[in-house]
Amino acid sequence: MERNHNPTYSIIDSQSVKTTYAAKERGIDGGKKVKRHIVTDTQGHLLNIMVHPANIHGTVAGCEVFRDALEKYPSLQGVCADAGYRKP
Repeated sequence: MERNHNPTYSIIDSQSVKTTYAAKERGIDGGKKVKRHIVTDTQGHLLNIMVHPANIHGTVAGCEVFRDALEKYPSLQGVCADAGYRKP
């Protein structure tokens, strides 16, 4: 049986990381400088990524990065996220 090449389900998560001082925009979040959000399909294939200052709340950036993934892959029907994304 062949798998559908269009992803129907995705997983989103973020990571706070320190950055170099050469970065244009930085925010402060518990000593971290930037956050990166990724959206993958259930096989782990990268669907979208976003790097932003750490002072932008994860739910705001998470919605944006998922919205962009949905535009690229309109076949997406669902997303799995941890509790950090539960607020609007």
